[in-house]
Amino acid sequence: MYQLVRPHLFSALLWLLVLSGCAQLAQVTEPWVSPEVSMAGFRPGEFTPDRQTFIVSLKVRNPNDRTLPVKGATYALEVEGHEIANGGGELER
Repeated sequence: MYQLVRPHLFSALLWLLVLSGCAQLAQVTEPWVSPEVSMAGFRPGEFTPDRQTFIVSLKVRNPNDRTLPVKGATYALEVEGHEIANGGGELER
């Protein structure tokens, strides 16, 4: 009455099931979009004869639908096409 499923047919079906499961795991959400950064404030800090310090506040907008995994940052500050400051490092948490 019941026929046994042929081994090669069973193996093929099993592989299709496994591969379809892996395909679901491999689906990647949309790629990361760079954050939008703009200057929110600029004020003088400490002034000495050999050093001038400014405090720059930045506004960062994340256009992604998930949190950015940021551990550090680099920056370059330009005024009228001239780089006046740069640096970087790990972010404090």
